[in-house]
Amino acid sequence: MFFAAAFLMALLAPQDRVDTGQGILTRVFDPPSGGVGRCQRNLTPGRRAIPIECTVNSVGRPTACTFPSAELTREERYAAECSARAYRYTWEDGRPAEGIRFQFTVNMITPS
Repeated sequence: MFFAAAFLMALLAPQDRVDTGQGILTRVFDPPSGGVGRCQRNLTPGRRAIPIECTVNSVGRPTACTFPSAELTREERYAAECSARAYRYTWEDGRPAEGIRFQFTVNMITPS
């Protein structure tokens, strides 16, 4: 159930709320210091959609991420995981949604 709710959130707006049946899960865009552009600085220009699976840590950030696709470069994996950390997942009462594991797609566009 959590996987489906989190997956749905990944398809929606940067700030969103989903009722998981066990509480309201909120996703907020909260970029890392230096911005998300820092995450993508070593990528060649282009558009990418990278599937990633992460667990929410004790402060609500995606962590311990893995990649279903083995065809990614080291730079693409770094950029996707770094960009994924720009989100914070919490319950309606503000507690981090710690321990939830979910898969979503990180969409990135790097200009030429």
